[in-house]
Amino acid sequence: MERDSSIISYTANREHKDSVFRDLFGAEENKANALSLYNALNGSSYDDPSVIQITTLENVLYMSVKNDVSFLIGEELVLWEHQSTHNPNMPLRALNYFTHLYNKWVHDNDYSVYSDERVPLPRPRYAVFYIGAIERPEREIMRLSDSFIGPNFQRDGITDALEVITTVYNINVGYNNELMEKCSALEGYSRLIWTIRQGREQGMDVSEAVEWALDRCIAEGTLADYLARRRAEVKDYILTEYDEADTMRRLKKHYTEVALARGREEGREEEAATQRDANLARAATSVERGMLSLEDASTLFGFSREEIEARL
Repeated sequence: MERDSSIISYTANREHKDSVFRDLFGAEENKANALSLYNALNGSSYDDPSVIQITTLENVLYMSVKNDVSFLIGEELVLWEHQSTHNPNMPLRALNYFTHLYNKWVHDNDYSVYSDERVPLPRPRYAVFYIGAIERPEREIMRLSDSFIGPNFQRDGITDALEVITTVYNINVGYNNELMEKCSALEGYSRLIWTIRQGREQGMDVSEAVEWALDRCIAEGTLADYLARRRAEVKDYILTEYDEADTMRRLKKHYTEVALARGREEGREEEAATQRDANLARAATSVERGMLSLEDASTLFGFSREEIEARL
């Protein structure tokens, strides 16, 4: 099958770009939003955004992937991820992120993992915010241990040596209303994405839908100051996300077709190999039983004398 060079080129060269969620909750100038969401999730009442120390990773993982939002607050290391598609591997991804975050913590604080003293670590908190179009529960728990193969291990009351747990919050309009009421930035983000989808349902292309949604949200007071100030960047973020989502769909289709074609080809090759082996066995049997000479069997069946002799 001929490769779709436009797809391959795109994935090889594309750069990971920021998202609205990452900008809205992870940018230094928007720490008040992060603090509001943290308070809403944890029932706390911090009121000074300066207590947040942004630790979001920059270009350290595969294909220059960055985690969405992470920060230190008090004695906690908070990691938030935003998802527009359901992904059961978020705990595994978090394990990668936390490994890098803790390594950075150890380095920045001049600790040594080889010391005879225990390295103090901030307690991890992890949450995923889902805003995909496919129906998902209001909240669901994901565990890294759900991915472990084989029987559960337990000895002396100790189970698996490693675990990562996250709560996935569905932040589409109509879900987790109590959380939305406590964090206006999250509610506004949810409303923005919902409005863009309304535009798409009315037949607008993506760019038109984004412009229409931005106008409407600003007019209605939904993230009005942020959207007015960051309009160009927000549009770019959203169009990039839509473009990447479309590219990933095309990639999935492309590689599915490649896999099917390869499977068919391998099937034909396997069938041919099976038939060849059967013919070689017949040639060897005919010689062994004196029905044909080695030379005649070689000529009739198309195998070399050495191949037939090896089967005798």
